[in-house]
Amino acid sequence: MNIGALRQRVALANSPTTTDDADGYWEPLTPEFVAAAIQPLAPGGDEHTVTHQVTIRYHSQVASGHTRVQFTDPRKGYIRELRVTGVQDVDERHEEMRLLCEEVTP
Repeated sequence: MNIGALRQRVALANSPTTTDDADGYWEPLTPEFVAAAIQPLAPGGDEHTVTHQVTIRYHSQVASGHTRVQFTDPRKGYIRELRVTGVQDVDERHEEMRLLCEEVTP
C-alpha cells in the first residue's frame, strides 16, 4: 500500500443493525476518522449514481451495505456522502481495504 496516496480524511459510520431507524442516525466507527484515497470509477448505467473506489487501511468495522463514508470536497466546499456497496480485504492480510462506494447525485 502506498501510504502517501491516502490524502483524504474521511469519517466512517455504520447504520444501526438492531433497529429500523428511519431518522438517519449513524453510529461512528472506532476510530471514526481515517486516511483514504478516493478515485471515481468509469460511469455506469445510472446517470445519477457515481461509483468510487476508496482505499483505506484495514478497519474491522467496515461492512458492505451498512457503512457510510463522508468527506469534505476541498474543490466544492461541501460534505459528500458515499455508501459502501462492496468490501475487499486486499490479499486477505488485514492491512489494506478497497471499498466500492456509490454516491447519489441530484
